[in-house]
Amino acid sequence: MEDYAEIQRIALNDTIEGHKEAGEQIRYNFSILLNKEKEQASSYLLALTKDEHSGIRKGAANTLGFAFKHMTDKVLATKYLLALTKDETSDVRRGATDALGCAFQHVTDKDEASSELLALTKDKDSGVRWRAAYALGSAFPLITDKVRASEDLLKLTMDDDNLVRRGAVDALGSAFPHIADKVQASGYLLVLTNDGDRGVRWRAVDALGFAFPYVTNKVQASVDLLSLTRDEDNIVRRGAADALGRAFQYMTDQEQAWNTLLVLMKDGDSLVQWAAADALSLAFIHMNDKDSAWNDLVTLSKDADSDVRKRAADALGLAFEYVTDRVQASQDLLELSKRRDSDG
Repeated sequence: MEDYAEIQRIALNDTIEGHKEAGEQIRYNFSILLNKEKEQASSYLLALTKDEHSGIRKGAANTLGFAFKHMTDKVLATKYLLALTKDETSDVRRGATDALGCAFQHVTDKDEASSELLALTKDKDSGVRWRAAYALGSAFPLITDKVRASEDLLKLTMDDDNLVRRGAVDALGSAFPHIADKVQASGYLLVLTNDGDRGVRWRAVDALGFAFPYVTNKVQASVDLLSLTRDEDNIVRRGAADALGRAFQYMTDQEQAWNTLLVLMKDGDSLVQWAAADALSLAFIHMNDKDSAWNDLVTLSKDADSDVRKRAADALGLAFEYVTDRVQASQDLLELSKRRDSDG
């Protein structure tokens, strides 16, 4: 922890490295500075955003994002931050985009900030667009023009750059409840589950799990999600299992979804098995025939594969409070405990 006098001493070096270090110290110590010191630190930080060296401007942008809520003049800070988003150097714009995402809830002019953030989604630099996607995802509830924001976010999901599409898919998942046209967004999301990039594909699966309550065509979404559980990529299958757990209550054919999770419990990838076990635990409460579902898990707890037995046992433990026949369930768990003891 540094006091402001020490930060000033570092800044007085008047070197690139000195100003960078002083900016870093402000980032980590701003919240504990005295009011008078915060005013001085705010002025110094805003001055750094106009430094002739791009590295200092980038550092100032990053610090401004973290420190924004403590800035003493947020109107002025908003003006300086938005100016950084139009910097001629792409690295500075990247830092400013990250900062805008962090500080969005505290900026004083949400209309202008929304407009600048949406402009960044069209930046010529892919690194800026990638950051703009994530910033848009976190700021979306506060964006003033959600129709335009929805359109721009969906355009980002079709970007030529894989990283940008990945960021856009993540943003779409978090922003989905606020998207203006959910029919269109649902269509885009389902298409993205078949993207040629595995990173986009598994993110789309994850996003589908969170967005499922709002997806307009749940019949098609159910079909696509179940299909993804058979994907050749283990990361996609793992994501599909997670998504099934979150979306289970909305699935149009819950029996098929349950049986699919039982199959995933025997997947060759142990992490897919874990995901399936967690999903079964979440799904159990929504099963109409809980006795039959319980028996399915008991059967798996006797599987020849020790990993499958362990995952099933974990699922049984979590499902117990929802089972209808507690006497039989207690007996099943007792027998399971004896088997585990004998297995060592």
